[in-house]
Amino acid sequence: MKRFLSAGEGYARLRTNIVLLFFFMCLQVVSFGKAPYRLDDPSALTVKTDSVRPLWIGDPLPDYVWDIPLRSRSIADTTSQLITLRDYKDKVIILDFWATWCKPCVELIVKLQAILASFSKDDVFLLPIQVNDQEKSLAHFYKRSGMELYTVVGDTLLNALVQNYLSPFGVAWIVDGRLVGVPYRRDITPENIQKMISRESLTIDHRKRYGFLYNK
Repeated sequence: MKRFLSAGEGYARLRTNIVLLFFFMCLQVVSFGKAPYRLDDPSALTVKTDSVRPLWIGDPLPDYVWDIPLRSRSIADTTSQLITLRDYKDKVIILDFWATWCKPCVELIVKLQAILASFSKDDVFLLPIQVNDQEKSLAHFYKRSGMELYTVVGDTLLNALVQNYLSPFGVAWIVDGRLVGVPYRRDITPENIQKMISRESLTIDHRKRYGFLYNK
């Protein structure tokens, strides 16, 4: 025979449910802003972009980003290695989002390689990041271009961090843990790179989200 709860029992059960609901809500609040995946997972770069808060100029990179395992591979073969941004945190970091089919992107990589040849690797780190492309296209691109390059593959997270400015191709500059520039091509110069190394202020126009890489 089914027993109905008394008023006192019903109140106690309701109170228990409210406490449990409050507990799980607190867990969600505590976890806000933390890494939306396991940091020891090499596929961690591929995340839902709506879980990432995009940066504005002057914003620091979230703490968890520095320890993300980035898979950087040679475009000439399948040789790859895991790196983290923390390995280069004391340098000027240039994030270069590109694709094998994007001619302006490839031209910009060539330009950056030429500029950085005159700077010490102790001061500046160039990190190409393949986006909106397939990893399998790298081998064909290498045969066509002969370019020597290591690139991060499988990224959605880093690109999402700069989506206030890029959609999705272009360059972002990180200095002392902060986003300091998202330059148009005209401002990617040895003089501006030296300013960042010297920790001088930049006077540049930052990219607009839907401004094309090659028209400035």
